[in-house]
Amino acid sequence: MRVFCIIVLFLGTIFLWADQEPVLQADSLLIHSIQEGYLGAEFKNSNLIQGVPYRLEAVEIIDIQSRLPEPLIFANYTGKPASLKYVQEIIHSTRDFFLQRGFPFAVISPELVEAKSNSFGVKQVKLVLRVTCGSGYKLGALQFYGTKTRNHVLSRMSLLTTGETYNEKRLELSRKKLARSGYFRSVEWIRLSRDSARNLLYPAFTLEDLKANSISGLLGYNSEDRQKGFTGFLDILLNNIMGTARDFSFHFLSNEKEKQAELDYKEPWLWHLPFGGGFRFSLSLEDSIYNETEWGVTLFQDMGFYSKYLLSFSFQDNEMYQKTGNGITIRKSSAAMTGIELLVDWRNAFPFTESGGKARIGLNGIRRSNSDTNTYLIQHQSEVDYWIPLPGRFILHQKLTQAAVWPLGAAIGNRGNLFQTGGTNSIRGFREHAFLTNIYFYGNFELQYLLSNANRVMLFIDPALINRLKDRIHWQRVAGYGLWTELGNKDWVFGIGYALSSERKLSEGLLHVKVINQF
Repeated sequence: MRVFCIIVLFLGTIFLWADQEPVLQADSLLIHSIQEGYLGAEFKNSNLIQGVPYRLEAVEIIDIQSRLPEPLIFANYTGKPASLKYVQEIIHSTRDFFLQRGFPFAVISPELVEAKSNSFGVKQVKLVLRVTCGSGYKLGALQFYGTKTRNHVLSRMSLLTTGETYNEKRLELSRKKLARSGYFRSVEWIRLSRDSARNLLYPAFTLEDLKANSISGLLGYNSEDRQKGFTGFLDILLNNIMGTARDFSFHFLSNEKEKQAELDYKEPWLWHLPFGGGFRFSLSLEDSIYNETEWGVTLFQDMGFYSKYLLSFSFQDNEMYQKTGNGITIRKSSAAMTGIELLVDWRNAFPFTESGGKARIGLNGIRRSNSDTNTYLIQHQSEVDYWIPLPGRFILHQKLTQAAVWPLGAAIGNRGNLFQTGGTNSIRGFREHAFLTNIYFYGNFELQYLLSNANRVMLFIDPALINRLKDRIHWQRVAGYGLWTELGNKDWVFGIGYALSSERKLSEGLLHVKVINQF
């Protein structure tokens, strides 16, 4: 068995860290042939003779210090061309293997050795990687700069533990998770400090705080004759209160038929337990026809860098006013609800999302009690949100949402079992809570053009299937469409849009004006 002399030239083009372009030191044609696996290529009488391509017989790992944490196998490369592409892939994979197992300073020395031809006469080589693992390292305390968020809060949000085996992949997943929290404009890894005496590595991050607190309002005008008038809402969001990852929100909605208020508070962790909790209260009043109050608590916990589960427990009381021959009859009911929800989030960042997506699926059990009967229902909701970057500064944003409550007929008996949808945050082109239903599907499709990171113009269309209030499926097909523009800076965001629907003339559209003050 002999080592190829030409391998010095071949492997001279490979940097051990595989992060740079090959440095060509000889005739480009000869180098290119060798890189493609023609290891016997040579010039004869000024002509390039490529010969036959070589294949990889095997990849052998020689652990010089006998510290390999687990077997490293590359069986899927057997039979592939012995080209620069595949050799670099193997070296990349080997380097990542050690980076994820606490050996970030491992040294990898590659060598191609001639092997016997296979039964078909194909020439083969073996790739030998001599590895010096070096010392194993643990993760030291994370260091954060440039943010008001407290260090111990960021450490818990990162899901990394001081003293765990150093893993560069987990470190990057943690950085992306922080970028999706909604608290930061950017999260960057700036350096890695080494304590050789204790074999600890200390990653350092710089974080630019986002002005995540906001007061926003939207004023809309419905020009349709039968429901002409102003509509709107007010939102107050206090995120990452005093750098503790605690959040508070208040939402108020008013239109020609109803008024609704809702507040929500989130505690990221309950004492020193690994899960957090939240409290929610809402009140809805509708023109002396229907009143509803609901309150509940939520427990949640991260399942990993991308996912989270939530358990909810809530209670609802409502009153429905009905005219009868003897005057007005008040029907009262109460409900106890228990639910579970799974969230998966792989967006590149939030806000200012440009790629990736998120998904949510939830299931609730409802026990509805009237004066004389109990009704049991199952309610489920799901949502998928996705952003696709397009050429230039365009982004395609798609969102699909579905909800239903079963049995359909039993759900109709009480307003508190049903869904309200339509409006700015669901099916645009319709007034807020335009539809009351027991099952629906809708999609939001937007073609966005980025004027800058925070400024964009978009065309949208929102097709929907709304079930008429029946004990069976009887779809009402609707769609909204229009134009929305959002402009702003670090302190203010101004949005204006015009929305139409399949049921409105051009002159009967909804004009929306939205103003957000961020602080």
